[in-house]
Amino acid sequence: MFIILGIVLDLLFINIGFILSFFLRFHNLLHPSFRIYLEVFVWLNIIYVFSLGAVGVYQKRYSHIEDIFKKVFLGLSVATLLSISFIYAFRTRWGAFPVSIFLLSFFLNLFLVFAAKLWLYKLTGRISKSVVFVTGSNLKEVVSPYKLKDVNEVVIKEEINDLHSLFFLIGVAKNLGIKLSILPELYEKVLFEKIEGKIPHHFPISLYFEKTSALGEILIRILDVILSMIIFFLSLPLFIFILVLIKIDSPGPVFYKQKRVGKDGKIFTLYKFRTMVKDAEEKWGFLPASKNDFRITAVGRFLRTLRLDELPQLLNVIKGDMSLVGPRPENLYRVKNHKALQGIRLAVRPGLTGLAQVQSYYDLPPHHKLKYDYLYIRKRSLLLNLYILAKTVPVVLSKKGW
Repeated sequence: MFIILGIVLDLLFINIGFILSFFLRFHNLLHPSFRIYLEVFVWLNIIYVFSLGAVGVYQKRYSHIEDIFKKVFLGLSVATLLSISFIYAFRTRWGAFPVSIFLLSFFLNLFLVFAAKLWLYKLTGRISKSVVFVTGSNLKEVVSPYKLKDVNEVVIKEEINDLHSLFFLIGVAKNLGIKLSILPELYEKVLFEKIEGKIPHHFPISLYFEKTSALGEILIRILDVILSMIIFFLSLPLFIFILVLIKIDSPGPVFYKQKRVGKDGKIFTLYKFRTMVKDAEEKWGFLPASKNDFRITAVGRFLRTLRLDELPQLLNVIKGDMSLVGPRPENLYRVKNHKALQGIRLAVRPGLTGLAQVQSYYDLPPHHKLKYDYLYIRKRSLLLNLYILAKTVPVVLSKKGW
């Protein structure tokens, strides 16, 4: 019954969104294209319900408001694309249906459907996160697939010596899709002091911390997308100029691509303008760049000085792999060989700039960056991100670090 109610409310507000779109676009509902909407009314409703259902919108419970927004955004995106394709497929009959209506209705429906769903789930108490805290005394009791089946996150509160039960817990959490975290106090004890031998390097535990509010996360993501798109389009002439310079300066590809570790351990491809000679890593192995590095090209030196080699990462931000602000994305080799980086890098999206970069230098050693990254994660907010972005400009212009 709850799912049916959710579908009915979605259809109601989706069609309200379409009607408002026609009114905003044509200032009345007598336009000929509105009659086409009435003709395809049933088909559009089927497409939208199918799309929302396919991405998992119609679930009985959500752990975060952000999860609702993500599902609704994805579902409406799929529905909009499918609807445009449907109209195009039958363009001889319904081709006069304006695409602008779909674009307008997308934003209206995103607001209306998300607001309605948020109201419904809050009203029925269905937005809740189940967290289980584990200690040495209750570990064996907790380690049961049956007891963990409705749990969203398991948090380890203290150092556990029963490694057999601990690793069994890790396996159960992984199989059930449960996030496994560790308290900041224990995180500092285990990782900052680098207790060796007890935990393998691939230990899949994230840092448990007081998360930014769901609204704060949404606002941070909106800031990321809007600001990244504005900077990207404004810098397109500069992009083209840099592309030409790199091709003239040295043979090889224009972009440098490398696998990096993102939020929750997700591996993604990071993009940069190439600043070194072709196949530098294959020839000399993985070596951090230095100020007088012989591998760096003449154009590459100029790009690195002004951080322009990082511009393509705006695409990573728009895609959702990165944020404008956060710990810098580390490569797989460094994360594997520095245990202290593993939990930090899994906590939030990596960023184009971060607290370490604006408070000190870009070329800080990893263990120094870690302290700033840890502080940022604990205090993360929209205002802190805006502060770091504002300070990034003078830091870049001052050409500190390398």
